[in-house]
Amino acid sequence: MFKSSRLLAALAAVPLWTFALPALAADAQVVNAELTETPDGSQGIMLDADKVKPGMVTFNVKNTSNDMDHNLLLVKTDLAPADFPMDGAGRRVEEEKFKGIEKLGELHPHGRHSATIKLTAGKYILFCNEPGHFKEGMVTSFTVAP
Repeated sequence: MFKSSRLLAALAAVPLWTFALPALAADAQVVNAELTETPDGSQGIMLDADKVKPGMVTFNVKNTSNDMDHNLLLVKTDLAPADFPMDGAGRRVEEEKFKGIEKLGELHPHGRHSATIKLTAGKYILFCNEPGHFKEGMVTSFTVAP
């Protein structure tokens, strides 16, 4: 009887989680990010907000490129982008040197992706780590503060 009571309790919890998880995401702050490039070869990340409050944040990421893959990474750091550790060729950030890096999306041309994560107060950097993209300007700062 004890085992069946635990099973019933676990089964009863399933509908609660089914409704609770979307509710948590629904309460999240939303940041829209566009990964862009221009005909002159420059690249960038455009955010509709560069500051949010601590808590759940949904990043809606859109790759506006016609022919380039992009990704979006988020790292909490006090380092300026110019001080980021780069690989020997200077084409990619050495991601493994950062603790707690968040991958917000790997996007093909015109691709979209959403990711919801919990952020604490601090300074963050968003960047693309496809070869050469960071150095071409696909990097921006982001702040989480009360």
